[in-house]
Amino acid sequence: MQIDYFSKKNEKGFDRPNEDFIFIKENLFILCDGVSRDRTNGIYETPSKARIVSELFANSVYEFSKEKDFDENFLKDAFIYGNQKIKKYNDINYHGNFLPGTVCVAVILVNNKLFFSYIGDCLGIIKDKEIITFTSCQTLKIREYSSIINKDIIRNDICNNISHPLSYGVLDGRIGAVPFIKRGKIDIENKDFTVILGSDGIEEIINNLDYKDFDTISAKNLVNRKTSSIDDKSVIIIRS
Repeated sequence: MQIDYFSKKNEKGFDRPNEDFIFIKENLFILCDGVSRDRTNGIYETPSKARIVSELFANSVYEFSKEKDFDENFLKDAFIYGNQKIKKYNDINYHGNFLPGTVCVAVILVNNKLFFSYIGDCLGIIKDKEIITFTSCQTLKIREYSSIINKDIIRNDICNNISHPLSYGVLDGRIGAVPFIKRGKIDIENKDFTVILGSDGIEEIINNLDYKDFDTISAKNLVNRKTSSIDDKSVIIIRS
């Protein structure tokens, strides 16, 4: 396989770090997008807890992979394990009502099969015999109302509340995240295929890719394409 990846810091202000995190080890590929925090007295927290829990989660998934036998539920179980690790971190290191969290997409390639799991609004696409988007953006509904609903209500009453019509998932240690963890499997039919994982900052770029781009574009060139998003932008490209 040919692996290419790139991450670019947001344009939201010089003090906000890149809270995306890319993890690649053996046949495991993880892309996390830390949920942006609020500034305190005009200053963004340093170090970023969103970045910390993103790294903690990705490393926890890999740690889980060394202890458990692989099956079709493996990645979802690993996400649950990683969410528990985030809870332990937040219980010790955070006091407040907006828990540090992350969203994520992860894949494992095994025996001509792609196993995936995701939560939130990260992107996962494969070009095999056809182009298939195997993730579904969980924040589409809340985006429509985010400007008119109080942020505390969104974070504490809507996020990770599967019974709410605008709900979406975030790995922040709460048990309510579990129903939002999705998993699946895709049989890879061609010897030549491309998988793209991305944070939501490149959603507009991904949606405008030409068919040939899947075979040729580099991760850096993809991330640097023009877009209206000023968020962090990260991508992993896997080709065979």
